[in-house]
Amino acid sequence: MHHTTYHKQNKKGQEIFAQSWTGEKEPIAVICHIHGQSDHSSRFEHVAAFFVAHQVDFFAADLIGHGKSGGVRGHVNHFDEYLETVDMLYDEVVTKYPGKPIFIYGHSMGGNVVINHALQNTKPVTGYIATSPWIRLAFDPPAWKVALGKTVKSILPALLQPTGLNPALISHDKEVVEKYKNDKLVHGKISAAGFFEIFTKGKSILDRSAELRYPMFIAHGTEDQLTDHTASKAFANMRSDLIVYKEFPGLFHEMHNEPEKEQLFNAILHFIQQKIQ
Repeated sequence: MHHTTYHKQNKKGQEIFAQSWTGEKEPIAVICHIHGQSDHSSRFEHVAAFFVAHQVDFFAADLIGHGKSGGVRGHVNHFDEYLETVDMLYDEVVTKYPGKPIFIYGHSMGGNVVINHALQNTKPVTGYIATSPWIRLAFDPPAWKVALGKTVKSILPALLQPTGLNPALISHDKEVVEKYKNDKLVHGKISAAGFFEIFTKGKSILDRSAELRYPMFIAHGTEDQLTDHTASKAFANMRSDLIVYKEFPGLFHEMHNEPEKEQLFNAILHFIQQKIQ
């Protein structure tokens, strides 16, 4: 497996870190991957390795304010800055693999991002994949936090708050949890503007289901205590003509880091193989 890193600049001139994992054989498809809040693309190397082993090359980027990309940690002024990163990855893949099937895959907040991308995209994409998407949180955020985000967004948009995420809720694998806690690139912060943008864009997904025009695979663990699996199911039920939904009983938020992770990988691979036949 070949690993390459590179940098691009967004419209604001901020540096976006990206990387790819590719195989020796001609790929049958290519994935563009978007990570979740406080996370970064390098935590998905094992996911990339699985797909590369099955002739699906894997490209990923660190969103602005995350990982090795520029910006204030956990801050984004407008949701469109995240969508721009998706387009940046997509354009890179189209240039390198003209005519190849492309799948856009996001986890958690990244799932929110790629679903919103699908709702407004007009470019050729073979399919979208969202795991544990942040459509709704699995808990009610404090009313003051929502109000603060709305009020402060235009005054102090970069005001940072801790996410309050309990690392023990990401996976049943204690080694994964410990690595997450000790990962210096996992920042655990979110700005007032960032929270408001992500929260409201997630809520709007259910209202915009009629706008979906692309095939999509959504997977969610039933014991996810961070993002709400019932919201994923509701969205899928609204568009059963385009969305394949799969629940994983008992799994936590990071299904790709659970002991049963290969069940998820194989389900995604099956979706990809079906769509390129």
